[in-house]
Amino acid sequence: MYLAGIDLGTTGCKSMVFDHNGAIAGSAYIEYDLMFTPRGVEQDGELWWNHTKDALREAVRAAGIDGRELAALGISSQGIASVPVDGDGRPLAPAISWYDTRADGEAAELAAFYGGQRLFEITGRHPGSLFFPQVLFIKRRQPELYEKTSYFLMAHDYLCFRLCGEALTDYTLASGTLCFDTARHEWIKEIFDHFGVDLSKFPRLKPFGERAGRILPEVARELGLAGDTVVAVGMQDQKAAALAAGIAPGIRTLSLGTASAVSLLTGERIRDPSGRAPCHAFDGGSWILENTVGASGAALKWLRNTLFPGVPYPALDEMAASSGAGAGGLVFYPGLDRGKGCFSGISLNTGAGDMVRAVQEGVACAIRRCVETQRDVYPQAETARELRVFGGGAASGLWRRILADCLRLPVAALKTPEMANVGAAICAGMALGLFASGEERRRFAGGALEVTEPQETGAAIYDGVYAVYRALQEAVLQKGNDQGLGG
Repeated sequence: MYLAGIDLGTTGCKSMVFDHNGAIAGSAYIEYDLMFTPRGVEQDGELWWNHTKDALREAVRAAGIDGRELAALGISSQGIASVPVDGDGRPLAPAISWYDTRADGEAAELAAFYGGQRLFEITGRHPGSLFFPQVLFIKRRQPELYEKTSYFLMAHDYLCFRLCGEALTDYTLASGTLCFDTARHEWIKEIFDHFGVDLSKFPRLKPFGERAGRILPEVARELGLAGDTVVAVGMQDQKAAALAAGIAPGIRTLSLGTASAVSLLTGERIRDPSGRAPCHAFDGGSWILENTVGASGAALKWLRNTLFPGVPYPALDEMAASSGAGAGGLVFYPGLDRGKGCFSGISLNTGAGDMVRAVQEGVACAIRRCVETQRDVYPQAETARELRVFGGGAASGLWRRILADCLRLPVAALKTPEMANVGAAICAGMALGLFASGEERRRFAGGALEVTEPQETGAAIYDGVYAVYRALQEAVLQKGNDQGLGG
């Protein structure tokens, strides 16, 4: 028996096939681009579907199995992006990316109606051009499209509909819509009624890991799968990766990719009056505190492309290792996504290795600030004494060392950086009745393979670096009012 995970990201789709023990049998990745149009930032829903099918076919081929041996598949995806579809799931217009800002005005109206602080506490989101405002934008500016639309779907929901004919989303994805009550696990009818948005055009809600349905016969034939292949309700990609990484009350997770999310599982919905710690729904009985760093891996990529084009990342690690902890006094603030990134302490002695190391250390300091914010708003966060890291940056042993020392926490590497695929496969297994316990899910995912323990010498240096970083953050932000970087 085999399980498949599909991870539909912002710029690529990866599919992986796993055996019943969690071993990776085959994988495939297909890249695609965002579309920057006069309307805004968009994506092609039909391209999502075609690339998903191609990636799944290639992963099955790479696994060397008959597609009919695939018992179930699950989906993880980017959140927030919306695509309007007809009754057969065909896109009626391009998908609006989560990068897009066209519905900022509608988001401001929503906050004015519901109250910005109340909206944050109920939905776990600050106002922005997210899913509900995007739909409201279409209703007002493209009424004919709105009327033709059978469903407005996010990326996960869209693939689920194309695979099994059911319009479903889970609580983790719904938490990004600005119209979902994260405590009650239901759409906020008051918002729909006030703005005249038809609730029947939104997907039904189910927790991840439930059975969405069986694969449609025509899709099974096209992909060479069995007619009884089960499609599972999946989840948002960061949460899927956290699930696979073994997130638990004592384990915090970190995605170290283009952006970073620091995630902490709680047994209650946390209301943060300061608005610094978003709380999202997870399953029916737990929630996730999530703080983000908008440019983590993106900051290192920017440095490489700008100053060291063509240099592979392992070589950048070697350069950074030659610098040593503290980067020769150079400190970096990773606010590039907000136009506020900067270096401080450049001197005539500053070398290339110092710059690489400073970027890695600056991202680690931003992550430390996220951890401190979570401790501030949720004292029980102190019990999370291990950090499990995944994403492209997790492949760097040096970066894991910097994180361990800077945060004074053990940092665990996992069996693959692609943990969102593992989480999607866990959802597939759950839909079959497998993985009833957290221990069974952890066994399938593989747990921590290598743990980097903090060292006092490095930790003492990074306490000093962090003090300089915080002063730099205050100066850059004038009053430190940057919630995206932990507050």
